[in-house]
Amino acid sequence: MAAYFSAERVQELLAGQHQVHLHFTDLRETMCVRPYKTERGAEFAKHGFCRRLETLVRSIDRVAVRVLVLEKLPLARVIMLRASAA
Repeated sequence: MAAYFSAERVQELLAGQHQVHLHFTDLRETMCVRPYKTERGAEFAKHGFCRRLETLVRSIDRVAVRVLVLEKLPLARVIMLRASAA
């Protein structure tokens, strides 16, 4: 069965996804324990910025899941799905 992505690219994506989770955890921890000059600045960092980071990580996870699902479909079906979505 032909694949839309090579096996190496899929492995690269999964490794990158794992790295994103590690960086997200480190960055969120850094943002939460950092001293801020104002309470408002702390609120923006702890709630707004961290929430946006979490959204980014969830988006990357969703792409990874969709790529893995596409890899299980025959290539002709993937092309048909992409054409119908356009």
